[in-house]
Amino acid sequence: MRVPSPTRVFDEDAVSEVTRGGDVAVRLFRAANPAIIFTLASRAWHWRRICLACFTHVAHVKYEFPARTRSESPHTTQSAASGAEVGVMPVALDCETGGLAPTDPVHVVSLYDSRSGKASSFVSSGKCEAHLIRAIDACEMCDQLVTFNGTAFDFRLIAHHVQQRDARRACMLAIRSYDVLLDFAVCNGYRSSLESFATATLNESKSMDGATAVAMWDAGEHTKVREYCEHDAAITCKLFEHGKRWGRLWRHTAKGRRVVWALRPGGMRTAAAAIADWTRAPADQSWMDDPPRVADAADWTLDYL
Repeated sequence: MRVPSPTRVFDEDAVSEVTRGGDVAVRLFRAANPAIIFTLASRAWHWRRICLACFTHVAHVKYEFPARTRSESPHTTQSAASGAEVGVMPVALDCETGGLAPTDPVHVVSLYDSRSGKASSFVSSGKCEAHLIRAIDACEMCDQLVTFNGTAFDFRLIAHHVQQRDARRACMLAIRSYDVLLDFAVCNGYRSSLESFATATLNESKSMDGATAVAMWDAGEHTKVREYCEHDAAITCKLFEHGKRWGRLWRHTAKGRRVVWALRPGGMRTAAAAIADWTRAPADQSWMDDPPRVADAADWTLDYL
């Protein structure tokens, strides 16, 4: 399936506000497709940062995917929207991998459909990466795709193991998805775990951790790893829906205190919008010795676009 070229909605003043190299960025956007800009920008770090800021500003570059009917996919509900609208039923993605390195294999990709309350998984056969292509196809049928650290991790690993054309599709999914962890990091300047949100908000716990899942996969317990992946996807989806309904999520701190995260007006943002907001007004990280590089979450996409 060919992903159509993006429709550009251009606002010169706003782009200048986002980047200090605004005048140059304006000429680039007038002259070329954003994908071409990314290819050229990969040659210099300074230009990578400028173009990433422009590219992720969804008020100026809006990706529109082909409309599909509900009969074509159980994950499709209605036309995609720029915000987390109540009427759209989200689908959450989670992956189980062989480790945390970008080159580690992706064993399972699970999608939890909030409409049906069921999960579907794409499991590696050990011979090829066809399950990743099928997962990308299914994700493109979703109007509201949700992840927890999917922008920086899940989609990055998926893109690494497929051909360039499909890697670009994974990049588009990473940018237009709703990443709960990324949205939280943009608001607060630091990260938290899925477990901390699940126990405090949903009174649920993960069935195991990532290291245990790797060991179980190596031991041949593939069914248990798939079920664990589907459970994590379900937790992610429930957190997103809770935030959309109530405008807040709870989490447990490292000291065990239950604290609230009040979402911004309008709810959670796409990864593109979150990164653009961080570029304009980053959260205070001066109190941290080693603050996370929040704005780098989608930098890996520059290697493919």
